[in-house]
Formats: sequence, C-alpha cells, structure tokens
Amino acid sequence: MSIAACGLTAEQQQDVRTHHAGRISAQDELVVWAGERRSQLQNRRAAYRRLEALIRAALDRPEPRIATRTPRRAHEQRLDAKRRRSQRKRDRRWRPDGTD
Repeated sequence: MSIAACGLTAEQQQDVRTHHAGRISAQDELVVWAGERRSQLQNRRAAYRRLEALIRAALDRPEPRIATRTPRRAHEQRLDAKRRRSQRKRDRRWRPDGTD
C-alpha cells in the first residue's frame, strides 16, 4: 500500500519510512505479504492486520525517561562493596618482605 494513501500526516509518513526502510519499495509502498491461509481473502485480511501493526509500531512514541538520582544508601552500599572487593584482592597479593 502506498504510504501517501494511508491518510497520515507528512511527519507520520516520514516516521513510517524511517522505521520500516527495508520494507519500502521503489514506488514508495510499504510491502506486506501474507500466505499462511488457503483463501486469498483471509490472506488479504491478515496482510491488512500486519500493515496496521507495522504502521502503529512506527508511530508509537516511547514515553520519555525521567532521570532520577541514585539513593544515598544504594550509592554507599556500592562504594562499600567496592572497598571490600578491593581489600580482598589486596589480601591475596604476595609480598616480598614476607608479611602476610
């Protein structure tokens, strides 16, 4: 189906083109194929459902992430774990003066 004939705004058409660039033909058509059913009508309906799902996926805007601070306790726990790990590795080292 031609992207221009889908009734989308110019911005939405561009979103579909960029999101599904591999499925766009030289005639600016979004190519969808269905051949699971024995009936042409059933295959056509399945193809329209896929086309609708592809367009919805291209137009779906993810919700923006809200940046949050790491809680102080979690930050302290992470640093404490790093100190313990560092101490454990330091204790494994061989010292030439024989002080173990």
